[in-house]
Amino acid sequence: MLMNCTAKLILIHQRYCSSVHERLIYYKRLATSSSNEQIEQIYQDIIDSYGLPPEPVKYLIAMHEIRLLGTSLGIQKIDANNASINLVFIDKPPIEPLKIVLMMQELRTCKYDGKNKLIWQIKSENTENKIKAIRKMLLLLTG
Repeated sequence: MLMNCTAKLILIHQRYCSSVHERLIYYKRLATSSSNEQIEQIYQDIIDSYGLPPEPVKYLIAMHEIRLLGTSLGIQKIDANNASINLVFIDKPPIEPLKIVLMMQELRTCKYDGKNKLIWQIKSENTENKIKAIRKMLLLLTG
């Protein structure tokens, strides 16, 4: 699943983990993780090695958790910008259409646009609010 979050960089900064090699290993492990348990283990490994992480590392972990949940719902792309959150579904996603309708009713400013795209018009100018908004949408879809 492709995720685009227009926010401050969501990464492991070199001031936190100075080894490029180690950072690349963590990125690869996160990208290939297939469960929340694996993501949690990677997060614990990072903490064990470098101490409590700064916010961008927490956001990186959250985005990978979102990636897993989104993929399970048939979402192929998430775009988050300051004005909206957009979910693009695969053809025939494994989700009941009623859940999409109920989510749109709950969020009021959410609309179905075109073939496979949901757009929730919501202002979210910082990374934390974007992540909260994405999680809210996905949790409503899981019912």
